Amino acid sequence: MPLAGTRSGVTPGVDAIAAAVQLVQPGWLEPRERDALAAFVLAWRQHWPTSFAAGFGGDAARLVAWARSACPDPGRLIKLRRIALANLASVL
Repeated sequence: MPLAGTRSGVTPGVDAIAAAVQLVQPGWLEPRERDALAAFVLAWRQHWPTSFAAGFGGDAARLVAWARSACPDPGRLIKLRRIALANLASVL
């Protein structure tokens, strides 16, 4: 997950990103990583809802519910959401 700025190099496709997100178990993440993943999920859903629904199918609602509860600091979420949007825009 992008934690700062935009990334360079090979960009994975939508299916690969969705599959990677679905593999992550919340207990594996440090708080910083959890916040970044939550922001990434929420930004994707809000700005590209069709792609989000296609990528996550029946898991979409569960994933959004987790993301909404995962990052308790709204200020941090806004910052990380901007980073997520910059990275998602190059893929979606």
